[in-house]
Amino acid sequence: RRIIRLLAKPDSAKADYSAFYEYKTSVRPWTQRMADESGQITFYATVMWLKTGIIPQEIELINVPVEYEDDGRLRPTGELVRLPTARTMVDIIKMTGRMKKVWHGIKELCEKELY
Repeated sequence: RRIIRLLAKPDSAKADYSAFYEYKTSVRPWTQRMADESGQITFYATVMWLKTGIIPQEIELINVPVEYEDDGRLRPTGELVRLPTARTMVDIIKMTGRMKKVWHGIKELCEKELY
């Protein structure tokens, strides 16, 4: 049995990993569907479940809309769009399978490059 080390760095999380927030800046607004289907959020929830055995119950994607200024720079509009979302055990199981598959692919690529 191999150990796969994972690194997850959500933008904000409770110390016990029961909740986390992820902030997204974008010109295009995030939708509830996008938050519900975010692989990044599912990855974070899965890593927290692997650590604690509990799926985080308070998960929120916070969209910080930005717009272009006349000089081409981006600036926040001042609005925040909060999109609460949830993950289920089915989501966690699918993500663990995806993690294993990706790890196997990375391992194969590294072996081809090194040998």
